[in-house]
Amino acid sequence: MLSGINADIVFESKTYHVQTEDGGLENPVIVTILFEGGAILASRKTSYADLLKSNNLSESIRDLMMEQHKAMGQDLTAGKFKGTPKTENPAVPVEELRSRKKTLDELVLDYLSAKENTNQ
Repeated sequence: MLSGINADIVFESKTYHVQTEDGGLENPVIVTILFEGGAILASRKTSYADLLKSNNLSESIRDLMMEQHKAMGQDLTAGKFKGTPKTENPAVPVEELRSRKKTLDELVLDYLSAKENTNQ
């Protein structure tokens, strides 16, 4: 597991926090979360299971982490997350959801996202 990436971004007089983490080889997923004042505004997950046999795995994972982290910041400053806080979840096949075991971090993220959506 690679260490995470954290950054604070000041945009339109507000400070946002972007956090990107690697789930590790047992859970080959990169998760990026955008926070405003502790509230989750958006999240993205990218699987890298197809890269596990790569020769330069650590470098490939780090590149994916940097790319996803940077994209979240760019989307923020492009105004994509204005208005009501929301969580962005890419489509995942139902079979994958049923067969996958979630980490504690994923369960907490799912809980917070669902709670945030019900408060809208």
